[in-house]
Amino acid sequence: DMADTEAHAAWAGTHERARRAPLRAAATACALVLLSMPSCRSFDSQHSMQFPQTRMNVRAGEEGVWMGGDSKLFGSESSWQSYLKMVPPRRVSLGDSAALGGMVANRGRTTLMLDLDKTCLFGNDGNDLGLSLQWMGKSPEIVRELYRRLVSPSLRQAYESYAAKDEVDVVIYTRRPQLLNYKSCMTGEVLGLRYADWHDAGGQVHIPATMQQAGDVLEQYCGPVLDQEEEHDVLKGLERLLAARDAIALELGLATAPPVVVTATEKDLDKTARHLGLHSQRIVLYDDNVALSKDSRVVVVEPLISLPSAQRDELLRFMQQVLPVNEIDEDLITYLEGANPAEQAIRHDPLTGHLAWWVPEERSGRGSQWRLLDAPKDAAAQASLTAQKLHLKLRLSASCANLPLVCSDGSVSPVTEPSSPPALDCKVLRNASRRSEKSVELIGV
Repeated sequence: DMADTEAHAAWAGTHERARRAPLRAAATACALVLLSMPSCRSFDSQHSMQFPQTRMNVRAGEEGVWMGGDSKLFGSESSWQSYLKMVPPRRVSLGDSAALGGMVANRGRTTLMLDLDKTCLFGNDGNDLGLSLQWMGKSPEIVRELYRRLVSPSLRQAYESYAAKDEVDVVIYTRRPQLLNYKSCMTGEVLGLRYADWHDAGGQVHIPATMQQAGDVLEQYCGPVLDQEEEHDVLKGLERLLAARDAIALELGLATAPPVVVTATEKDLDKTARHLGLHSQRIVLYDDNVALSKDSRVVVVEPLISLPSAQRDELLRFMQQVLPVNEIDEDLITYLEGANPAEQAIRHDPLTGHLAWWVPEERSGRGSQWRLLDAPKDAAAQASLTAQKLHLKLRLSASCANLPLVCSDGSVSPVTEPSSPPALDCKVLRNASRRSEKSVELIGV
């Protein structure tokens, strides 16, 4: 009868999926067969039998990721509802991205990727202010206090503007070759550094948000053997990196530290998005590198090489308090004086002739807010909207009443029957629709 036919169809559709899936999916298929049969639809009210959760569909939710079945596998709505009663959907934590088999739970959210040097932070790694503190033996806590004073005044406003419209995730994306292709401070030899299994196909290293201290990162090191001085040098570089990360998290009021992606080459948004499981079309990168401007997802900002007067004065007071210039050793002074003149951290005071910490002051009115990008729409939603508009135009056009439409995925549009005259590719129709607001030109019919 019809019910048996329906059950058989449900079994046939499920069987092929289960054949390719692991044992868990096969067990789920058995549950679907039982639930599709009329004699079993009330089974859940009489027995307490438990079926495994299925992961056939993943949908983003506000509190986690919905992990349940797919109604398309069932022959009727009633059997689908019966299945939901027996195997209710469950949610997993957004932080448990590993449970999704590499799919990150923030699909559909906007991701802000933030460059560090001269974008989110003053100067080139603070123009060696952080390095100076480390050189003179200051603690990581003091270094973190410094980096809190180096954050761009434009960062928070941009973040809050995006957060007011959508849920926003943050990723630090910085180019620091010395943390990947390390030039030894002892021999000058370049060593390829590696950390656990954190590297993507392009050699970038992805430092998880769970790493609290630089020592935690260094414990995952598995590259060439480093001597004591080299290991100390790498450790201090990691300390500055995590200090910058923590300063940004504090500035934005983030509940947890953001992940950090370090590259030694030009940044690649698509490659990074794939590795992190991010939606590549919902990324906005803020960077001072004009070479990235060809990517529409990149906002190129004015390099942060000076600070507003109040922030500058606070920074100079802090440096003089924790490390007076007259306490700096001669080797450090020689090192700092050899820096690029535009990035020097100390200069001779023109009035007294004495050395002093130096931070350029931003010219009045020079500071500007970061430009905002409209959050790109989800690709699937955008494609669906485009298809709906095209279908509507076809319905309204008398000349297209019997014309079939074949979409790029090979499926036939429901506008006409599959047995209608030869079909046109939807790209042709899309191009034609742009040339006319009132009708759709059909080319090649």
